[in-house]
Formats: sequence, structure tokens, C-alpha cells
Amino acid sequence: MKKTSSGYVHSPSDLITFMQSPFASYMDHFHLEFPEQAVPDEASEQDTLIMRKGIEHEEEFLKTLEADGRDVCRIEQGPQAQAATREAIEAEREVIYQAALTRDGFAGFADFLVRDPATGLYEVWDTKLSKKARPYFLVQLCAYADMLEAIQGRRPHRVRVVLGSGETRAFRTDDSFFYYRRLREEYLRQFAAFDPKNRPFPNPGANHGRWASHAEAYLEEIDHLCRVANIRQSQIKKLEAAGITTLSALAETEATRVPRLDDGIFSALKEQAALQLSSAGLDRPEYRILDQDPEDQRRGLACLPPPSRLDVYFDMEGYPLVDGGLEYLFGACYRDNGEIRFKDWWAFDRESEKQAFESFIDWIVERRIQDPTMRVYHYAPYEVTAVRRLMGRYATREDEVDNLLRGEVFVDLYRTVCEGLRIGEPAYSIKNVEHLYLGRREGAVTDA
Repeated sequence: MKKTSSGYVHSPSDLITFMQSPFASYMDHFHLEFPEQAVPDEASEQDTLIMRKGIEHEEEFLKTLEADGRDVCRIEQGPQAQAATREAIEAEREVIYQAALTRDGFAGFADFLVRDPATGLYEVWDTKLSKKARPYFLVQLCAYADMLEAIQGRRPHRVRVVLGSGETRAFRTDDSFFYYRRLREEYLRQFAAFDPKNRPFPNPGANHGRWASHAEAYLEEIDHLCRVANIRQSQIKKLEAAGITTLSALAETEATRVPRLDDGIFSALKEQAALQLSSAGLDRPEYRILDQDPEDQRRGLACLPPPSRLDVYFDMEGYPLVDGGLEYLFGACYRDNGEIRFKDWWAFDRESEKQAFESFIDWIVERRIQDPTMRVYHYAPYEVTAVRRLMGRYATREDEVDNLLRGEVFVDLYRTVCEGLRIGEPAYSIKNVEHLYLGRREGAVTDA
């Protein structure tokens, strides 16, 4: 959204922001009116990278159209862009790139307008990095289709998405158009009712975009129950129905039961909240080792195997912005004569990914031959999932991986921590859990 001398101008992106988070939409408006009072979060390196890759995908598709001999009209952005777009439509140019469209206070630049020779109508085509179509894509496309109707007199029958895989998906415009119109009305209603002193509630599960830190601060300010580690939305609703509406209230309640909530779960949530409350401001959070379940000896700390001098501590890093993803770093720590060593395998393309995978598995198998009791420790299921995926992708090291999985060589420490400890932290990610033994990090590297 932006403010001009003649009023406000909205964009399809504003509708998507509102769709994902009315709070973020409100904050955009607040920032527009009071730019000094609310500073949005800086774009992360990943956000910047995704934007750059999206532009590259769009440009590659444009080059493909031109290489195929299509009649492509490029619209130069500027004050004459809308007039140039109308002229291109009237001239029946086959493809119009960066078409400038506007209608009823909304404006934007559609990636492509492509003329359908059978109907004479233009369709809106948009390029997206995603491998599958998402609902908000269609909201954006319908917004452009609505603007396009103002020029050509008829709404296009179809809109299309050019996915990151190269596949082009077509959708009937009317299947999503009326949802788009209702969303647009709700957005404009919130915009018109803007009150700088009345922020909407930031849904804890929503994508608040560049206002994420503001949403988090607001939820902390009101001490919302969503701050309790591992709590579910359904549990929050049951607690609120019972009059327990904040983390502090949950920590301090004398109630022993909540309707429709399992007693054991309620007790665990109450203790979790109490630990978080008492850990506030501490470098090292409080914690409790959970009692072992006598009926299940394979949970928590009890499932940890005896240590081996050949144990390995394993982590992987993946790059999702290529087709199928790329596991670009296999990293392992191990002990060598009492010293901690680090070993890495890097991948920059499919061939080196296969080589890194094979070399890592061979290294683990060799260590296991020396000591069958050795284990590979990792945090959360990603590493095992990736190893299985690579085995299937390259049809290699199948027997070796199968033996490692059957032998329970991989040990998920995230599961161990969640089942064995209760910690006064708002989450159980490794960055939170490490506060137990490292305290609070200082310096540049405070997050993944």
C-alpha cells in the first residue's frame, strides 16, 4: 500500500499480507501513517535470496518465451506504463511482460499477460519458485484478472502459474474469484476502520512477515498462552474456556483439572509454564528430569545407549531453492584421542551430493565395523529423512543405510530431550536447549 496525493493505492500483495496476517496488514498501514513509530524487521538473507531466485525464475521464463519466437512486449515501469499496457492490449500483442494494471484503488504489475487466440482474451500468468500451487497465488492472480477485466471488458476464463519446476498450471478464474472479492472487502473494511490505538490480535500460527518481531513482542506483552512450549491451539482453547488465559495464570493455577483436557497433559503444561516463569531473566533455565515410565523403558534418557569412543554427532544443511533440494553440507563431530574433531563433506551439484552421501555413509559403516556399539546422534528427524531420500534418489548404499536404520544407529536427541526433560524455555530447539550448558550466546551468531 502507498499514499498518493489523490488517496491510497493498494496492491495484490497487500491482500496476501492480509490473508496471512491481519496484524501484519494493520502494521503496514500503521507504518504508512507513522513511519517513525514502527520499524519493520530487516529482510533475512534467506528472504533476500528467495527474492533474487524468484526474479531469476521470472527472467528465465521470459527468455524461454522469446527464444520460442513469441511476440513479447516489454512494458517499461514509469508514469506511462498503464498507457503502454493498454496500447499493447489494443494491438493484440501475444505476450505482455510486466503489464501495469489498475482498478478501483488497486494497482500492480502482472508478470505476464498472454493472449488466448481462441477467445481473444488475455490471461494472467505468474511465475513462482514453489513446486506446487498455493492458495495465495490464486488470490494474487484473481486480483490481476479483476484489473484486466476493466480493460478488455471480460474476465479471463483461466489464470496460470509457472512453477519453479517449469510446469505451468491452469486454474478456472471463477473457482477462486469470489473468495478473492470477499477477502478484498474484508481487507478494505479493516483498512477503513484503522485505529492506531487498537491493534488486531496476532494469530500465533500466522506468517507475520516483516512484523514477526512485533507480533512476538505483543504476545509476550499480553503473556499469551501460545508462549508455553509445545502447547497446541486446541489446548489453548480449552484452557481459555476454563478461565486460564495467560502463561502466568497457567503456572500459578491451583486447578487440578480442565474440562476435556487430559489430566496428565494439563499437569505437564502447568509445570512447563511454571518453569518458564521461574526461568525468566536467568542465563541458564531451570529444568527437571522426568520420571521414567515403568511401562515404557524406551523413552527419554533411558533410551540413550552406552557411550562409544567412535560415536558421531551429525548435522546436515540443505538448500531448498533448487529442484528437489540440495543437501550441501554433511557435518560430523567425533572424538580423536580425547580431542573433538570436525569432518565435513560438501556438495555443490547432484554429482557432488551423491559423492558426499556415499562418502559419509562409508565413513559411518567403517566406524561401525570397528565398534558395532557406536551411534550417530542428531537433533530432530531431518537427517534420517534426508539420508533416506538420498538413498532413493541415487539408488546407492541401500543395504548400508538399511542396516544402519535396522540397527538403530541413528539416535534422535530431540526426541530424547522432549521425553526426558522439562526445560524453562519457550521452545525445545537446540538453540534453546543449549542454554542449559552454554548459557546465553553473545555475538553475531545467536540464531541458525
